[in-house]
Amino acid sequence: MKKFLGLLMAFVLCFSFVTTFAMVPDELGEALTGQKYNLSCSGKLEFEDAEFKSLVDFIREIAGDEIKELEYFVDFELLLESIFTSGAEFNMKADISEDMKKIDAYIELLTDAYINPNKNIATNTKAKTAIWIKYDVSGEKPSYRMIMDGPIFNKYAVIDIFGMMGVEDAKEFADLYTQYGKAYSAEYTEKITAATLDIIGKYAKITNSGRRYTIKIDNEGFCGMLRELVFYVMDIMVENNPEAFHEDPEVAKATVELAKQMVPSFSGMKFIGEKGIVMEYTVSNGNIIKANEVDHLKIDIPSCAAALGAEWTFESKPVIELTLKAETSYTDYGKTKVEFPVLTEENSFDFIALLAPEEESAVEEEYIPEYPLWYFDIETSNIVKEESGIYVPLRTTLESAYEGNIELSYENGVITVTSPYFAEYDKMVFTVGSGEIKLGDETVNTDAVLMKDGVTYISGNALGAILRFELVDAKYDLLTGMYYITFMED
Repeated sequence: MKKFLGLLMAFVLCFSFVTTFAMVPDELGEALTGQKYNLSCSGKLEFEDAEFKSLVDFIREIAGDEIKELEYFVDFELLLESIFTSGAEFNMKADISEDMKKIDAYIELLTDAYINPNKNIATNTKAKTAIWIKYDVSGEKPSYRMIMDGPIFNKYAVIDIFGMMGVEDAKEFADLYTQYGKAYSAEYTEKITAATLDIIGKYAKITNSGRRYTIKIDNEGFCGMLRELVFYVMDIMVENNPEAFHEDPEVAKATVELAKQMVPSFSGMKFIGEKGIVMEYTVSNGNIIKANEVDHLKIDIPSCAAALGAEWTFESKPVIELTLKAETSYTDYGKTKVEFPVLTEENSFDFIALLAPEEESAVEEEYIPEYPLWYFDIETSNIVKEESGIYVPLRTTLESAYEGNIELSYENGVITVTSPYFAEYDKMVFTVGSGEIKLGDETVNTDAVLMKDGVTYISGNALGAILRFELVDAKYDLLTGMYYITFMED
């Protein structure tokens, strides 16, 4: 699970980094390649020309009668289009160390929302949301604290994230975050910038007037570069953090190469409108001082599904049309200092304590896990294939389903399994060569238990009969020589 979380974090970091630093020629590339961890920025977001009629028709098709009753009260097309005519202004300050072990940040969002749920009511709502973040894992006592201020609060809400986790868990989280945050290092900034220049150069039209750079991408170019960008992100991930894929770096690289074969071509996907995506960057003294972007989106959902290898089986052909405008100004490079509010008992409260009041949390109830797990995986070097299906090792499977909370004994071909977490019986009894499985006093007849090379095997059908589980996936890894089997509650 930790490797999965790490892999997910690495993907998010790398992909956002590639899309931010993509399409950067010459002076613009140099401006973005430097260490820009201390800066302030402000700007605004606007939505225009929203069209959701075909999407609402699609929702009607899949929701059936359920949505008809709601439409007595809500005009969904009107509601969606009103939401996407709203705008927002934002301000951000960041002071981040090069190794990402210390982060001070402030984010403020000012929204002016227009809500029009039906022909008889419409309202404008203005709101302010602010978040302060203080993160420090440079010493022996890691800290991670957030302060929130927003429409639902009349006082500052304080969240001590590492305080909730405890010292050891906080250190473990901090190590994991730092490890997978290396994608933002100066070394990888330069690599990403250089490589993405080559990719974007194939598909985007790049022009400049003085120190203003304009980048235009149409739908064909977007689809063409998307696959290459995904490949490049995967390469950066395995180069930077091979352990996220496998302990052996060579196996990690081979795993990524196999994963690339599963990436769709994106050919035929219709995502960008006729006016395309237009981005403008203004450079001064080696820094980006302004960035404007206009995204003309025309998302043809059936074509996107087809490009990803899915079959579209619905009569409706929903297309979402939307224009997104973003303007951002950057200032105070290397001079930004994040100021935090002064907290007192009168102006703040512990948000976590509010969710779990002291009088209720003083007496903790014993946690009793629910077994078997609704979903579990097994890893095994051997399985047995019969006409009735796949057979998996009995001990390995039950230990995975109950997270090791079982006792198993074998005597003269009879396997007895006990666990304090069996809900309706005290033990399971299996007999090699027999399809009779005893669950306490009850007998279930299913596929016979097999014995091969000293290992007992149970079929997927038998697991379904006694635990109501279904074998949903089975893969063999040529590199590791292992089978990876997934079971899910039926």
